[in-house]
Amino acid sequence: LETLGLDGVAAEIGREAFIACTSLKSLDLSNVTSIGEKAFSYCGTLETVVSLESITSLGKNAFEECRSLVTVGKIGNLTRLPNEVFRECKALANVTLPDTMETIGVTTIEEEAFSGCDSLQEIIVPDSVVKMGNHVFGGCRSATRIVFPKYLTYLPGSGVSFCNYMVEFVFPENVKSISNYFFYGCIPASVTKIDSTAFDGCKKDKLVWVVTPGSYAETYAKKNYYHYVYAK
Repeated sequence: LETLGLDGVAAEIGREAFIACTSLKSLDLSNVTSIGEKAFSYCGTLETVVSLESITSLGKNAFEECRSLVTVGKIGNLTRLPNEVFRECKALANVTLPDTMETIGVTTIEEEAFSGCDSLQEIIVPDSVVKMGNHVFGGCRSATRIVFPKYLTYLPGSGVSFCNYMVEFVFPENVKSISNYFFYGCIPASVTKIDSTAFDGCKKDKLVWVVTPGSYAETYAKKNYYHYVYAK
């Protein structure tokens, strides 16, 4: 089974319905409204999912470890992306979340929804999102630009950890709290120079560096009197 078209055939896909279908390459979910937990998990050859616009319910881990998945159709009617829904989708390069001008939009992205998506290069979370779970984009190692929604007040634990090619992170306008390890591992060991004003304006009593013993980051933290801890 390489191609699965459910346009006009099924409105709901149950839990683990197609789990580990190793030959499946393409999905057309045009009229499907509900996808159960782990429905397509571990479909290692799945490359394309056409249209998620009619989906109103999406289960946890629905596409987890679909490591060949490159393209996902526009997500139109969901307000919540559940835990680990696209976790470890290594080839996933783009996901389009609805714009708040068109619909209510996604308001919640839960834990590890996109963790380990190595191919995501630019991550722009729409302003409809007001809640995000821990490690939501952790391990997205190719991401160079990440923009979080302006109404988010809390940055979750390990939110962008190990995004070590990131060159730009746009803070939410209303953020009040940054949780543990949010930027963990975001300064790669290859860094050999940090300008003296790079962290000007950051309160030293609020900033904790996580460093590798003997690294330049450790030397910089010591020299500039930043509190630091060693990576586990």
